[in-house]
Amino acid sequence: MVAVVPIMVGGGDDGDAHVAGITVPLPTNAADPIVRVEATARNLRRAKERYGEIPLSLAQDVSMFAPPVLASLANRLTDAMPHRRLLSPTVNLGITNVPGPARQVFLAGRPLRSSHPVLSVTDVTPLHIGVQAGVSDVGLGAIADGDTVEDLAGLIAAVVAELSALTDAYDGVV
Repeated sequence: MVAVVPIMVGGGDDGDAHVAGITVPLPTNAADPIVRVEATARNLRRAKERYGEIPLSLAQDVSMFAPPVLASLANRLTDAMPHRRLLSPTVNLGITNVPGPARQVFLAGRPLRSSHPVLSVTDVTPLHIGVQAGVSDVGLGAIADGDTVEDLAGLIAAVVAELSALTDAYDGVV
């Protein structure tokens, strides 16, 4: 399984930071949760290193100077081309973490009970899972193309079970 994951790039003294997507293989074949986390961290580190080898200005030039509509059309055209599989791995999943509030948030005197990120689904990424940490809990959001993912509720139940397994595996380790 290969995921596209957002990372923050740039942001040096000129404050020119932006979000970019990198592809990361996920070691779903490893039975041990700690091995999966360590392999994922290693794969993410390698993906960031590969991304760092691409000149930052190359990615910025296209997005900065092309009108959004033209840039969007160019991205869709590139994704549809037959050579796409040779240039980048097929992505099965989009994953993101969204920072939540550091303190309790209220609206009209009522506390925010939970927050769940909502993401978009495309032909390239038919499944997106987002995690948002809150003051006392973690919100999980998922959206999928129904033709690609037939049992989203079952998948989310498996994600919750995996998070529980990871918590149990790391209990006392960290």
